[in-house]
Amino acid sequence: MRRPRPLITPYETRTLTAYKDCWVNSNQPDKNFNDRGFAIGRWDYLNRAFVGFDLGGLDINEEDVVQAELRLYGKALYKPLIVEAHYTNSSWGETTITWNNQPPPTTLSGVGTSLMGSTTDVPSAAEGWFSIPLEVAFIKHRWGRKLWAILKGYEGASNSYCYTYDRELGAYAPQLILSTEVAGGISTKISISVPSNVSSGESFEVFGVLQRADTNATLNGETIQLWIDGVHVASTVTTIIGTPMGPQDGAYLFTRSISSDGEHMLEVKFLGSTSSGLMLGASNAVLNLGNRLRDLIQSIF
Repeated sequence: MRRPRPLITPYETRTLTAYKDCWVNSNQPDKNFNDRGFAIGRWDYLNRAFVGFDLGGLDINEEDVVQAELRLYGKALYKPLIVEAHYTNSSWGETTITWNNQPPPTTLSGVGTSLMGSTTDVPSAAEGWFSIPLEVAFIKHRWGRKLWAILKGYEGASNSYCYTYDRELGAYAPQLILSTEVAGGISTKISISVPSNVSSGESFEVFGVLQRADTNATLNGETIQLWIDGVHVASTVTTIIGTPMGPQDGAYLFTRSISSDGEHMLEVKFLGSTSSGLMLGASNAVLNLGNRLRDLIQSIF
């Protein structure tokens, strides 16, 4: 087992709440479903959601934004499932949009697609938060203006559906999280380790420790996310826990499996803590999965 060399990059975040949202249904093409939560995907009929964020008057600079994600709170009822966020430059009315008058997706010049991001990691056992990583180019294109997104699911013949909460539900409203690279604050570092021999479909452990970069002090009670191939698949909290290297303070541990052969990107993220001034940290590993899990390449913080 080989430990990667740490690098340190501090971040801070801004969280924006949706200023308008709604959903529409293909079976009731002239009906507006405002203040009813979101329906996304197919449940006998097609459902799409629409959400808007105001990018005006922010206290950060456009050029400093390096990451963006859309956070939603809800639950999947039919899987397999995907939720895609598509860009549109056509405005729409929160109380007047319907299936028949909905705006189409807009391809962004220079990116070549309307797809801002997608995820398949939607909670199914219970309601919870999930994230869609977004291409930053769309954020910068609409900087200082309104950003509008269309949320689509799988639209084939089979049912594939989730619901999420809307802005009228306050604490569970859709969020846009912007991360900027900054100087200062308390930088963190997080290690990542994986076994050297894992076959396709076999369970393996991803583990490491979260620390302050300045003092190496371990940090308990902080949420760590695991991402595989750009998809947030699980979260846990750092604590004193037994790992394959023995009991460790400030440790996290995930047990996962990957069924598809080939190269996969594993990343662990700590999103920071505003109250304590702790900055975001992340580590990643490029993995080649087949008869072996190998080639742990690098770690970034």
